[in-house]
Amino acid sequence: MSRQRYDRVTVPEAVVREIEEGRRRGLRLPDVTTLPWLDIKSVEVEAVSARWLGPGERQVLELATRNADVVALLDDAVARRHTRALGIAVVGTLAVSLKAKQGAFSTPWPRRSVASTH
Repeated sequence: MSRQRYDRVTVPEAVVREIEEGRRRGLRLPDVTTLPWLDIKSVEVEAVSARWLGPGERQVLELATRNADVVALLDDAVARRHTRALGIAVVGTLAVSLKAKQGAFSTPWPRRSVASTH
């Protein structure tokens, strides 16, 4: 996630657990708990009934349904389709990375993001 594009990035605890598991398995992932521009949030899923999604995706959707001015960062295709069906703005990490590299953030996006893995 590009800090230049968003003022804050909110990451649900389930996503942090997924990232930590990846780090334990040897993936080169950042320690998200040390990023000063990232907010880790405890989320109880109440409104999202999509049981076919993983815990991280459900928590991202829950946060996004509570906050109208966010972009959900999701890479899972099923989660992205469900997010769009709910009318929530969604983008993938590849798009964010490419736009950041190209300096191509010409369209206005909300200044907050809710992030997930996959």
